[in-house]
Amino acid sequence: MKKSELTKQKILKASIELFSEKGFASTRTLEIAKKAGVSEGTIFKYFEKKKDILHAVVSESIDVFIKEFAVSDLKETIKNFSKKDIKIILKEIIMERLSFFNKYSKYLKIIFNEIQYDEILKEKVIKSIFNEFKSNANEVYGIGLKRGEFKNIDSYVAVRSFIGMILMLLFQKLYLKSENFEKEIDTVIEIFLNGVKI
Repeated sequence: MKKSELTKQKILKASIELFSEKGFASTRTLEIAKKAGVSEGTIFKYFEKKKDILHAVVSESIDVFIKEFAVSDLKETIKNFSKKDIKIILKEIIMERLSFFNKYSKYLKIIFNEIQYDEILKEKVIKSIFNEFKSNANEVYGIGLKRGEFKNIDSYVAVRSFIGMILMLLFQKLYLKSENFEKEIDTVIEIFLNGVKI
């Protein structure tokens, strides 16, 4: 790797650390420079403005996520769907995504925080990460329909509901303390499959 590319990677790595810890708005380029071990002027050789660093971080994270999704254990989990009980497979999907979220928690914190304020980033994330996630969920729902385990309702709404439930669980795991996370997963699966009505 060329020295210029190494320097750029050091800047991005320092930015990821600081953006995930303090947020984009609260992080100054001087702090990034110190953490990266470069001068503040060096940052501006690679990035015209601080916002460009954020976009580079998010673009890099999207690339990483897409590659990770492509070789993910989730594909294997879905492939084995027909051999297992529906509750077990849904739990395996959530647990597999949890390990993914834990591995990339710094990237995810940045994305969750910044897509609220940046429409370009939001669009990028929805087009790439969310669509990949939705595609996997649609595949699972289709198999569940064929097996006669899911109702024949609007699969888009059902999948979106399940994704929403999973994302809230994972968001909670990233940001809040949870006493009994595994029990909460079981409860969410129970609610998804059977509702809350007695």
